[in-house]
Amino acid sequence: MPTTVGNTKSPESEIEFIATPEPAPPTLSTNKNCGVKIISVRINSGPKTAHKKEFNFVVQSPSIKDGILPADGPGGEGFSNMALIALLISVPCLLSWLLKSSWLLTGLIIVLTSFPLLASFWYFASRLTSRKNDKVKLPSRPVEFYLNFLKKADSMKYRGKNKIPIDTLQTLYFNGDVEFKGDCLEVLEYRHDWATFYFTLNIFKFFLLQFVPEMILHTRSQGKSSQYVDVSTYNTLS
Repeated sequence: MPTTVGNTKSPESEIEFIATPEPAPPTLSTNKNCGVKIISVRINSGPKTAHKKEFNFVVQSPSIKDGILPADGPGGEGFSNMALIALLISVPCLLSWLLKSSWLLTGLIIVLTSFPLLASFWYFASRLTSRKNDKVKLPSRPVEFYLNFLKKADSMKYRGKNKIPIDTLQTLYFNGDVEFKGDCLEVLEYRHDWATFYFTLNIFKFFLLQFVPEMILHTRSQGKSSQYVDVSTYNTLS
């Protein structure tokens, strides 16, 4: 209903709202219980009575797509700051003691070992950390059920139970080397069934060669140029 303030209509009264289209029918559903109960909740629009609850669990909203496979992946519990600090301190100290080095050489050892130790800790922590919980049962389909690799080397490498790192998928997708077999959103809802989320070499290269230099040498002119690129990219995509 349009609202007015005095003799002036509110801005939303001039907006023509359209009905939200129904979501596309699922094509990858297993029609099996995934291990957790998925329900949609919305406030009941009817009048409240003593015998009517405020919420019902039957009506689904087309504007909010329900999670198909609400699985939890590895979390931050596998990354211990205390363990990382202990590793960064103990290894250089041990090497310095074995080499009987001076303070100058000890400082050089710390500089040279910091990133390899940091990268190793991140990598193994991301690989060894298990899922937060196993309540959700994955369909255990092969990777090729969800993804179509356009290069033979990729299709041979990532197939069956050999899941693809999500970072690698992003690179391949934007390079046009992989396609989703179905609706993109629906396939990504099943990402825990075909993707892994551990650190890759590409992430370490980005951190060392782009993130760190940008953080140390960032200037105001660089900030302006990056904002310009972001705006230009947005205008191109839109």
